[in-house]
Amino acid sequence: LRRPATVLALIDSSAPDLVAPARAEYQAAWERLREVEEASAALGGDGMALRRELDLVAFQAEEISRVAPTDGEDAALEVEASRLRNIEEITVNLAHATRLLEQMSEIGGETIARLRKVADLDPSSQEMANGAELLIEQLSELTRDVVDAAEGLDRDEERLEEIEARLTTLGDLKRKYGPSLAEVIEFGQKASERAAEIEETLGAADQIEERLRKARADVLTAASALTGARREAAAKLTDRAMEHLADLGMGRPRLDIRLEPSEPGPSGADRAEAWFSSDPRLELTPIGSG
Repeated sequence: LRRPATVLALIDSSAPDLVAPARAEYQAAWERLREVEEASAALGGDGMALRRELDLVAFQAEEISRVAPTDGEDAALEVEASRLRNIEEITVNLAHATRLLEQMSEIGGETIARLRKVADLDPSSQEMANGAELLIEQLSELTRDVVDAAEGLDRDEERLEEIEARLTTLGDLKRKYGPSLAEVIEFGQKASERAAEIEETLGAADQIEERLRKARADVLTAASALTGARREAAAKLTDRAMEHLADLGMGRPRLDIRLEPSEPGPSGADRAEAWFSSDPRLELTPIGSG
């Protein structure tokens, strides 16, 4: 009887009809609690830390989604912005190129006329004349392209401001999430997937937390019932022990089997000690303390 666990086992075995049902109920509640705790541990991660991470990745995913970048968009915008920024210089150069091409066309016409005369006189030169005609056709086509380019120029300040603002926004994303828009888009997809994963985990964690609260309450309820059964069994055990000591002629000994609350564990929430004195004039002391 020196060890509390031994005293507790003695109480339980002394009145099995009284204690066993309560102990079985408690052990079932304890096992349910352990299962829920294991499920909670399997989820992993601290709830507050997960919620902080969710706030971050949800913000990142939403920021990228709101801008909705497309791969290569920044390069295309840079080309357009460069044209709009330099439209005056481009206009001047296109006009000058147009004049030069027109002059070349005039010279080319005269050149073809002379080469045709050569071909008339020397049929073996016909291919050279044909080549010159093809060159002049290409020159005419190039001239039309340059003229069309010049006519298509439009100094659109509003469009330039819009492009500059968009490039700034895209640049901000690249500074935060990757050096290219392809990497920014990939980052946003991963952030969105992680946010969904955390939300699922937190949803499961909320359910587990509710199950934990119920399982812990069930353990405390079952522990209280088991303690009550043990107190009744301990009282009966004390009476039988006192009768036995009297039969042994030990005079007037005193015995007190005490149950004190303890942290719930596999065998309950009780700590048992047997206190004894051989004479009523002596104070009760725990058995084994001396």
